[in-house]
Amino acid sequence: MFSPLSAARRAARFAWYRSGLFWRTFLLMSALTAASMGSWIGMISVFQRGPQVQQTAELVGSVVTLTRAALIHSAPAQRLELLLELVSNEGIRVLTLNEDDIVEPPPNTPLMADIATAVRERLGKQTRFSSGVNGVPGFYISFNIDEDQYWLMLERERLAGLTRVQWLGWATLVGLLSLIGAAFISSLVNRPLARLTAAARAIAKGEKPVPLPEKGSQEIVEANRSFNQMVDDLAQVEKDRAVILAGISHDLRTPLARMQLELEMVELPQDAREGMQSDINQMDAIIGQFLDYAKPTDAATFVSVNLSEMLSDVGREAGRIRDLRVKVD
Repeated sequence: MFSPLSAARRAARFAWYRSGLFWRTFLLMSALTAASMGSWIGMISVFQRGPQVQQTAELVGSVVTLTRAALIHSAPAQRLELLLELVSNEGIRVLTLNEDDIVEPPPNTPLMADIATAVRERLGKQTRFSSGVNGVPGFYISFNIDEDQYWLMLERERLAGLTRVQWLGWATLVGLLSLIGAAFISSLVNRPLARLTAAARAIAKGEKPVPLPEKGSQEIVEANRSFNQMVDDLAQVEKDRAVILAGISHDLRTPLARMQLELEMVELPQDAREGMQSDINQMDAIIGQFLDYAKPTDAATFVSVNLSEMLSDVGREAGRIRDLRVKVD
């Protein structure tokens, strides 16, 4: 059982993965690239193994056959010169095979096993292989001349293909290039979404965002074009709302002006006059609030309000109602 603290730590550790599309896309593309590289290397190993075995077996068989034939048919006085020429020009050494030789076994790999089988089919089942004789490394193949046995040593460089270190180096280079490409592609995919998110946040704050660029893939172009159209529609709705509210407020202030004029001309008790004047002022303030509401958010004016005075005005107005007693401290 895991404690809540350890679960919280695991959740915080992988929060960066869940937080954005960039890392998800990057990791998925990296995993896909690694799987593709593994499959590619496996396919190359499988399809290259057969030709490599055949080519190596033909090379070894030809070298051993030609060297054996040259030694058999050469004059005894010229054999030493022939052996020196093979060493200096071809990198081939011929040594006597003795029973007390310290023989190191060949590499225990599937490739070497296939090469040995193919070479024995050409030279005979008695052919032996070694990776070193008497402490001297090389690729050794045994052969016979009459009753005598010899070692033929080839330089490993002539037979070696790509080593594991070379394979690892190439795989690392390709992997780094693939990761850079995955990061670049993930950034290209994530950038339009980041712009869209920033524009949506600007709308949520009551601001008008910068129009999104209508370029890129077809899906991104359609999404940005629709978003820009939505922003324009919202701006037009805001303008229409402001015009409508301004018109309504203007139409309401016209009768208020007439009521104010009649109030000034008619003879009324002081209490009634003050009450009607207060109602007219209150209606005019409501109309002013409509006008402020009709303005855009960035053009609206905000003033400080004294809550004590506002509550006193409310209590005074409420005191005009019959059978209602209001006490203001």
